[in-house]
Amino acid sequence: MEELKPQRIIVLYFAVILTGLLVNIVSFYAVSRINQPALPIYPASFSDGQHNLSYRLLGPSEPETASFRASIAAADLKKTGSGDYALLIYQLNCQAYRLYFNQTLLGSAGDMETARSNIWNMLNCFYIDHSLVRQDNELRIETKSIYDSGLSSLPVFIVPLHALPDYLGAARFFSEGINLVSIGLTLFGALMIFMLYLLASPKNTAFLYFSGALFFMTIYTLDYIPFSHVPVAYLTYKKMMILALYLAIALGSLGIYRFFHTRTDKIIALATLVGIIALEIAAGDMATFEHICNYYNLMIVLNILSWLFTAARHCKERAEARLFFSGAVFAVLLTAANGYISLNRHSFKLSTPFSYALLFSTITIILFFSEHLNRQKQLQIVDMEKAKTYNASIRDGMTGLYNHAYMVSVMSQIAHPYAVVMADIDNLKEINDSFGHRCGDAVICHVADCLKRHVRSSDLVFRYGGDEFFLILLACDAERAKEVMAKIEHCLKTNGLRLNGEAFPITLSGGIYAVEREEETESIFNKVDTALYRAKSKGKNDIGIYEL
Repeated sequence: MEELKPQRIIVLYFAVILTGLLVNIVSFYAVSRINQPALPIYPASFSDGQHNLSYRLLGPSEPETASFRASIAAADLKKTGSGDYALLIYQLNCQAYRLYFNQTLLGSAGDMETARSNIWNMLNCFYIDHSLVRQDNELRIETKSIYDSGLSSLPVFIVPLHALPDYLGAARFFSEGINLVSIGLTLFGALMIFMLYLLASPKNTAFLYFSGALFFMTIYTLDYIPFSHVPVAYLTYKKMMILALYLAIALGSLGIYRFFHTRTDKIIALATLVGIIALEIAAGDMATFEHICNYYNLMIVLNILSWLFTAARHCKERAEARLFFSGAVFAVLLTAANGYISLNRHSFKLSTPFSYALLFSTITIILFFSEHLNRQKQLQIVDMEKAKTYNASIRDGMTGLYNHAYMVSVMSQIAHPYAVVMADIDNLKEINDSFGHRCGDAVICHVADCLKRHVRSSDLVFRYGGDEFFLILLACDAERAKEVMAKIEHCLKTNGLRLNGEAFPITLSGGIYAVEREEETESIFNKVDTALYRAKSKGKNDIGIYEL
């Protein structure tokens, strides 16, 4: 089975991101291209006798049910066209509502009895038969709300029935698509980061925290998905969603703490968790919980500012910190924009989590990839150091040739036929005694250089001892080996060594043995040593071939 590499996970992740962004760009384009007549009915046109349908938090003593009425003239309806109509409502903040047109029930959304519904982000469409239309018409919305009320962004629209497909398709694509992409993005990001964490060695627990943060962000994103019925009381449901949000924020701060080891992030994360748990225990009703949450949301800003300052402190020495800093600045600006919009509605309420999910998951993936590359570089450095250490262990420090120990290990692995040459420098002791060991070392290096330049790249040259050298000439017989040694002797004769104006004639004595069958290493050494001894006994400066 082919190994799963972090690079492939990251490529897959960004492919999912680009797909999600493309979906939302296409949906936004589809909404912007609608050019069909419509009658908008703005929140100020509705009234329950005390309030209109603009967004607001309910007071502690307000009743849960309310009935908002708006008048619609038939002439205004006819401007959009004739025939049947459709009514569109998006983001009506309540737990349930019923819709009446001239006292005729058009339909409902949510659970009017138990208020166990999450429909504030729902897009609903209702059919209006042309027979219901009068000269003066009344649109009534009966709502059941336990903590907030009103339209978040768009007015109510009445459109001719033939234009409904354009409006409904584009609006649902845009309103529901972005939140479904948010869920997919956060969940996919959490799984990808967790997989990357498992693949990493050694483990960095920062990415485990980041994975948990994205997982809880996925749970929180469910608050933006409409549910006509939830299995628990709405207060319990809302507490679960808010707890998931703050768990995501706190785990993000703990991940940053593990990444940069700044205690402030850890302290703020723990304080955030303690505070939200205390709030959830203390709040006994939805209105109180929502009111306090509106102010406690400032802890989100505090966490993001902590990320910003932590990253700023490490920007000079770490590229990861610069990435975090850029992301934190963007998050601060995004939060400020959301806060401004929400405060204008008298509620500090963060909007869709898509931007945060995209930002946080992308930063985390890039950080992991950066760390992965850094670790690969570190492993390469370690491998290079190991290679250097190994290379140093098999080479002679003065000449750079392979050493005696490596020669012994290589001899047992070479396939015959091959020729072995053992050579030593004539009269090196006299040179050392007369001119010093530095001069003798220079002679040894000069001989080593001639040996390396006159053998093939596949051949091996060793420094056997002080003035002794060893050559292994692959796929070579004794006569060919003697020709090689003749070239080396010619090199030494024509390229004599001069030191401080003094010429040093250098000659070699050598022995050759051709290995033609499997043979013990010790036997080979003995035979080539015998050939060398016979050459030196003839008066040096000679090359002998081993013969029985």
